[in-house]
Amino acid sequence: MSDSDDRGLFWSKESRLPLKANGAVLRKSRDFLTKGAFPLLGLVAFVVSLLWVRPGYAQTSTTATKPSPTSENGPITYTPDTDPEVKLGKEAAQQDMKQLKLITSGPEYERLQKIGQELANVADRYPIPALWGYPNFKPFKFSFYLVDNKDVNAYSYPGGFVFVDKGLMDFVHSDDELAAVLAHEMGHVMHHHILKLLHEQGKLQNILTPLQLAAIGMIIAGHFADNSTAGAGFFLANGSQLYQVARMNGYSVHAEEDADHYSILLLTHTHFDPAAMYTFMSRLANTETPQELGILRDHPPTPQRVEAAKNLLESLHIPLSITTADPAWRANVTDIKKGSDDLAQISVKGIVVCSVVGLNGESAHDRAVALATKLDQLLDSGLQAYEIHYAPNGEGIMLRNTLFLTQADAQAQGTSLEQLKQSLGNAIIQILQMRQIEFSN
Repeated sequence: MSDSDDRGLFWSKESRLPLKANGAVLRKSRDFLTKGAFPLLGLVAFVVSLLWVRPGYAQTSTTATKPSPTSENGPITYTPDTDPEVKLGKEAAQQDMKQLKLITSGPEYERLQKIGQELANVADRYPIPALWGYPNFKPFKFSFYLVDNKDVNAYSYPGGFVFVDKGLMDFVHSDDELAAVLAHEMGHVMHHHILKLLHEQGKLQNILTPLQLAAIGMIIAGHFADNSTAGAGFFLANGSQLYQVARMNGYSVHAEEDADHYSILLLTHTHFDPAAMYTFMSRLANTETPQELGILRDHPPTPQRVEAAKNLLESLHIPLSITTADPAWRANVTDIKKGSDDLAQISVKGIVVCSVVGLNGESAHDRAVALATKLDQLLDSGLQAYEIHYAPNGEGIMLRNTLFLTQADAQAQGTSLEQLKQSLGNAIIQILQMRQIEFSN
């Protein structure tokens, strides 16, 4: 598995768009609202009339269980292109693509296709119960598009059309995190979130004008060009209408929560680490700009989503292996020279943990690599500073039950075991504080 070590800002300076629910109908302008929204609303009415004459609602479940496949092997019978839901998504995707610059080759494009199709093959075999949405299972032939845009964003249309901005590809720290985001978007598709939103929107048609209905659709998806409430205010003027928006935003909250839930359950059937949803959302929580949007907030507060992801992982007995899901937190080894001695330095996030020499026929580098792997495991299992102590014979320093440093390490560095223990303790405390900041919300 190849991990991306690129870094990026989750919020772009221009549009400041967060990770959305479904459908980026508007990107940098409102042209689609004025030129293409009303034909789409007509198609929506047609689709809703075909699909939900008698809508069935998904049952809410608080118990996390792994889904059973419809078939482990054999060909998948995809929902045909003539299906109204697929036609709706395809028309919206084609309209969107007229405004986008797509990347259709290169390493990142191939990476997206490989991971996306691997997930799609699982999603089309494993029906996952919906916490919110429509429960009917329909295998879709997913398509994944890479958008040449520095925004960190991803979104999906009904029928399996998933768009990913290049900025998101740069932002994720591993293939596991990219898989978690893609699975989240696939959850919106598989649980028919857009169509339920549109169905609920239709219930309000006697209260709001068609233009206001279109505006609510944009607010739900968060796709006003400036991501502000100013655009919404143009269409929604009085208190009773804002109350309706509050209701609709509640549905969007449930859609996001269900998509997070779907992502984790889907990843349990792949080689990707389900904890990647937790690491990605934790980083999101610490990089997003706080906004007091009140009833116009279109996403649940991210700390709540982080906590929900953590609780679901615990209920499934999946360990929170942060260093597996996010390689940026793994301990690194650097070979150094100290006088005539060869040493290897172990560090985490730029914090030097310790340096070691070769011991008992093992090179300094190999010994450091083994200790770095053990350090990752200890940190992921909740290592605390008080677990740093002297070995029973007083000839070394231990982390929990693992011997980390010896008299030979102290001698090579011209210092004492006591000083090494103090330096090691300070480094561990700094790392724990950094992890606390990023992963406690």
